[in-house]
Formats: sequence, C-alpha cells, structure tokens
Amino acid sequence: MPTASLRPSFDYEDAGYQLTELVKVNFYLNDKDVEELTMICHVSRARETARKVCLKLKDTVPRQQFMISVQGKVNQKVIARENIKAYRKDVTAKCYGGDISRKTKLLKRQAEGKKRLRKIGNIDVPKDAFIKAKVCNKRDWAWPRAQVWMLRRLEEEGSGCTTRSD
Repeated sequence: MPTASLRPSFDYEDAGYQLTELVKVNFYLNDKDVEELTMICHVSRARETARKVCLKLKDTVPRQQFMISVQGKVNQKVIARENIKAYRKDVTAKCYGGDISRKTKLLKRQAEGKKRLRKIGNIDVPKDAFIKAKVCNKRDWAWPRAQVWMLRRLEEEGSGCTTRSD
C-alpha cells in the first residue's frame, strides 16, 4: 500500500467580488425571533427559501396546547407563514343535549385560556428540528454566522455586497 495520501488538489484564482443584492431572512416562532435559523440569501430566492424552511419547521416542531405561527421575514415584512395547529380537547364532551349557551360558554372560556397560554407559553423546539429546517436544500444550506461575518466584512470593505431594503 502506498503511504502517500490520495487526496485531490484544487487550484483556483480569486476572481474578485461582484455586486449583488442580498437580504437577511429572519424566522419567528410566535413573534419571537429564532436567531439560529437566520440566513442570508439572494433576493430572487428569499421567498422560496423562507417557504421551505417554514414548511420544514411545521413538520418537525411538535404540536403544543396552543397554535404556533412560523414566519419568515425580510425587513419586518412577512414573506412566508405557516401555522402549527394546536391540540384539540373536546370541552363539550360532557355537555350533551340541553341548551347551547353552556357549550358556547365552555368554548369561550377555552379560547381565552389558549390566548393567555399563547402569550406566556414557551415553545419546546428539539435540536433536530433546527438541523432538518436548515438542511432542506443543499443549495440553500449555510451557517448563518459565517454569512453574517462575510456580509459585515464585505460592507466594511465597501466592495461587492449591498443589502436591499424594501
């Protein structure tokens, strides 16, 4: 067996920077920013990428007692949105027959409780949900911190990158 490693070599030349329009896509769960999912992508692919990540999150985040909204935003403008349905409990199961006002009272009380729970409820997101949401398409995949670092560096140099504000 040969002792030399059989790794290929790769020669390249720096072609320089090109001006492009990049946007920062933020993701929110119940109007709370999730920084781990923030990514930078080209303007033409921002909506498509945000929709893919929102759909993946909808499939991977477990359901809670309240509805969870998953949003992808660019400059505080929602470009993709999905809702994770809440578990349903039949509070009217013990009320059969009789007056409808009792049922409506129970349903109204349940709706108020869920609204209050949604405001203070914390969402438990498993780690594999982040990984699955991030790697929905290999072309879109990248670590957000590296992207932010690259964007800041290019903006400091003043060459090659601009961000678009709608």
